[in-house]
Amino acid sequence: MKLLDNITNFIDYFSMSKSKPIKKYKVNDDTFYKVDFMIQRRKIRKQGFINKQSALDYVNKVERLIFLGEYDQFLESQKSDHITIDVLFSQWEQSKKSVKETTSDHYKRLYRLKVKDYFGHIKINKLNKSHIRGFVFKLKQSELSDNYVSTCVAVLRVLIRFAYDKGYISHLIPVKTKLKRSVNKITITPEQVFELLELPELQRPDMKWLKNYIAIQFYLFARQGEVIGLQRKHINIKDETINICQRVYNKKVGTTKNGRTIPDFPIHPDLKPYIIEQLLLSGGSEFLFPPVSYYTGQNRTKAKNINYDVINRNLKRLGKMVGVEDLHSHQLRKCSISYFVNEGVSIKFIEYAARINMGMILKHYTKPNKEKFRDTYLDKFNFSKMGS
Repeated sequence: MKLLDNITNFIDYFSMSKSKPIKKYKVNDDTFYKVDFMIQRRKIRKQGFINKQSALDYVNKVERLIFLGEYDQFLESQKSDHITIDVLFSQWEQSKKSVKETTSDHYKRLYRLKVKDYFGHIKINKLNKSHIRGFVFKLKQSELSDNYVSTCVAVLRVLIRFAYDKGYISHLIPVKTKLKRSVNKITITPEQVFELLELPELQRPDMKWLKNYIAIQFYLFARQGEVIGLQRKHINIKDETINICQRVYNKKVGTTKNGRTIPDFPIHPDLKPYIIEQLLLSGGSEFLFPPVSYYTGQNRTKAKNINYDVINRNLKRLGKMVGVEDLHSHQLRKCSISYFVNEGVSIKFIEYAARINMGMILKHYTKPNKEKFRDTYLDKFNFSKMGS
């Protein structure tokens, strides 16, 4: 009998594959989709899908489950009256993540700092757009940056997707904001970097470490965590190479952000004096940049590395001396990459040297040099020279 039912389901499944019962409807100014069809004496109705593809995915899912005889268990799993965002987050924590470990750790921290108090008690099947709008409004009132708020909203998106995949909700809740993430924010030029290195304050014995940090990050196209993660054993002065193979993130030493490494990054002649000076300053420390108190001989912390905030706090203050507002360390990396691009260096070379893919370089790490574009355009795009 079960075999006969499965054969009937199989026939129904393919008879419906040519035409999916999906309809569009509107609520206020928003467009949604719904499904309404009959299969194996079952009436299937669902609405609230934010696009046609998600409605189609649901139809295919139901058809497959009915064919396999697992639809009743699926219906049972959708009873989510007891599932709050807090419970959902606990389940997500224990699940196999679709994001990198470092991203997962960042999301966990943001959830506990910002999301939990606002959403933790809300049941997932009661969550709606007004909750999300209220959350964004509250965060903006705290004068947090659009980038920070966007990342908090990204945590919600991940949880909503997880709830949908688990069957706790029948459709994905649209999470739309009017926030604009900053792109191509390169606020410092190479000239200003070298001006920064010459500041009298950075020649003081207790501040030379920061001068060396700036030079090393700039010349290595490095991320902040990669510089902080450099150890003495990674530097070969004789062969003039550096092994960029790890980073410090959340006070933990681990792989680089995307796992890419360069075991023999060449030490630029102009960078060599800064590295030698920092090797001397850091003395017997395992890491090239120990905590600031190390340089005064009063190191009372158990930490092995300098703190991110110490670097960025000093950079923000010193950046104003060279005409740069709100300078932070990642802009040093963006500046050197952008400089290489504008000088015509192969994108493939920069992709290797900066340990980043081409799409990210073009989207986040470059800005057009309008003056150079004008000269190049007038010189190269000249049809009158053809055939002459």
